[in-house]
Amino acid sequence: KPYWSGLRFLTERALSREMENLEPPFLRQKGDGPYRATWASHDDYLNDLLTFLFHAMNYDPQYGADLETRGDWLISTEASFANALDRAIFHELQAICRMPLFRLQLIMVATADRNDGIHDAIANNYAGALDPWKKIYEATIAARGYQLRKGITIEQFANILAAITEGFAVHHLGDPAANIIGASPTEDNLAGMAVLAVMNSFLEPAGESSGLTLREEFERYAPAPRAAEHTIDHSGD
Repeated sequence: KPYWSGLRFLTERALSREMENLEPPFLRQKGDGPYRATWASHDDYLNDLLTFLFHAMNYDPQYGADLETRGDWLISTEASFANALDRAIFHELQAICRMPLFRLQLIMVATADRNDGIHDAIANNYAGALDPWKKIYEATIAARGYQLRKGITIEQFANILAAITEGFAVHHLGDPAANIIGASPTEDNLAGMAVLAVMNSFLEPAGESSGLTLREEFERYAPAPRAAEHTIDHSGD
């Protein structure tokens, strides 16, 4: 199947070849018999393998500790909320870019077919990754004296921030010279600017709700369109 092309290095045949070259004390195993006896189909094998690879136990153990630290910055230990945001996104983006699982996920997404098991593995991975962040965001919003504005849920809020972070991570991996982040959290931190814009858009002081969604707020202050000084000639002359 063409959509498995990105998984060639994970196939049972590739693993069989590697197992033939194992050095003692590991047991060399020739052939793909063990795989054929365990999984009914090649797709079943790959789906199980992906489920294992994206399991939470395969995350960098240090990431969990670092996540708590970044959460502490956001909630209380950093006096300036803006500085805390810059610092947190700076280190989070670097952590994601170091993760082999993030790079593997990019390959999986690019090669996924609409009906294969990759989507389930990715969905479960996102659910596990976003749950702790949702708790951090809820605690941060309360501790900093804010509330979500009308029309946005904490799940949507977390997904927006995750999409921004991962999008910048992909760009940074592909073009490290693009100045997505600088040498420090406050230097050329384009990701920090984007996160700050989201916070400014979707947070309001607690107890002072405008009662407006972001769209309504935007339309409220949007100036009326000006008459065009020059018309566009569609005649083709």
